[in-house]
Amino acid sequence: MTLCSSTTQVYKYFLSTPSHYLLTVIGHGGQTKDLDGDEEDGYDEVIYPVDFRQVGHIVDDEMHDIMVKPLLPGVRLTAIFDSCHSGTALDLPYIYSTQGLLKEPNLAREAGQGLLGVISNYSQGNLSGVANEVMGFFKKATTGEDAYNRTIATKTSPADVIMWSGSKDDQTSSVHFFLPKPVVH
Repeated sequence: MTLCSSTTQVYKYFLSTPSHYLLTVIGHGGQTKDLDGDEEDGYDEVIYPVDFRQVGHIVDDEMHDIMVKPLLPGVRLTAIFDSCHSGTALDLPYIYSTQGLLKEPNLAREAGQGLLGVISNYSQGNLSGVANEVMGFFKKATTGEDAYNRTIATKTSPADVIMWSGSKDDQTSSVHFFLPKPVVH
């Protein structure tokens, strides 16, 4: 995503003025291969603007650089994302559970989930699934902690930034309309 210089100047002015800003993003989201090693799962989260066919998607690293990094102390940004794969759309360094607890990498839990996947695939005779589970665990064990530490070191902001998301990074979301059936007399 490229912003013209006048738009960037206006945006920087508003976000440097101590105040409270609300950003809402409602639309389509997705994932793309992480190219800089800052994602524990190996994928960057993206949003698709209306003109994405011409200009491409917007990667979470770009959203962080444009919307979070320039914020000064005293500025509060509350962001609400309602799109698929938007759990870490702003690449904020800290993630909290719905109980208000800080989520940190848990290698023991990851190992347990990987072992269940291996057993499940093995019991079904799926040897390629076994290999994928083992390789996935080793990849996460070797890069996940590094990605977490890198994010803490590089994505912390002096501003107060809060983000709410309608889905986790590995989830999709959709809207279902439940219309009552017409009554015919």
